[in-house]
Amino acid sequence: MKSVEDINKKILELRKNNHSVKDISDVYHTFGDYVKMRNIYFIALCNAYPDISWKSKKHFDEENDPMFNGDFIAGINTPKGPIAQHIKLELWNKLHVPEINRGLKYDGYTEEDIIKRVDSLNSIECKELLAVYNELGERTDKIVLRGAKDDEFAKGERIGVALIYIENSNNEFLIQKISKQKGGIYSSTAGHIRFNETPLETIIREVKEELGIDISNENIVDLGHLVVDFPVRFIFYLKKDIDLNDIILQKEEVESVSYMSEEEIRNIINKGLMHNAHLQILDRVLEKILQEME
Repeated sequence: MKSVEDINKKILELRKNNHSVKDISDVYHTFGDYVKMRNIYFIALCNAYPDISWKSKKHFDEENDPMFNGDFIAGINTPKGPIAQHIKLELWNKLHVPEINRGLKYDGYTEEDIIKRVDSLNSIECKELLAVYNELGERTDKIVLRGAKDDEFAKGERIGVALIYIENSNNEFLIQKISKQKGGIYSSTAGHIRFNETPLETIIREVKEELGIDISNENIVDLGHLVVDFPVRFIFYLKKDIDLNDIILQKEEVESVSYMSEEEIRNIINKGLMHNAHLQILDRVLEKILQEME
């Protein structure tokens, strides 16, 4: 009886000579059966986690590593890192996840890494995939894991953050105190822009998640963006009286909320209790309010 090594050499020889090996069987299933099952299993896994999955018809480095003929690539971002798989184009519509322009860069993971990364989906929290912008505030084709290191960004690249200043009829702004585990400082409602969202979609989601308030049908004003430090900050404004008693806090993110005047906000910024970027952001908001009053 031939050894496993001999059998593997023979299979490799067949492939090198352009012979199909899909009908080779282990008695129970053929190679072709396993590929079909693997594709369906992977599609089902991605569909179960649509917020952290993606599909693309191009590789990360498409110019030097073009996509295989008749295939696309799909991936899922697990807490331990991404995994991806090539799937036949005929199955494209079975995968109900966002399409991105290019797949994520292969990080050299092994078969053992795949097992660990898939198993990590049993943990509570998965990392987000974030959109990447240039220093002009323009969206790029690139996406990164939240918490990506500096060397993963090319010159000028940065993540995006959407934030909103909500003003009541007393000219006060809704400010939240971030939970202690997140830093315990003050901020307007804000959040990182996911790879499958626009800045507006992000801020609507964040207000709903952190405050339990739906602003999707409100007259949200886009005030453009600012590049103060690393993130591109996309600024929104909403004139709305929100009863503090109607707010349902996301406790792991927000400790408390209150209305503050312009003077109070500037005071907490000067005391180092609110990010210094809010000085410029607040000026942008107040400038818009003055324009509306003229």
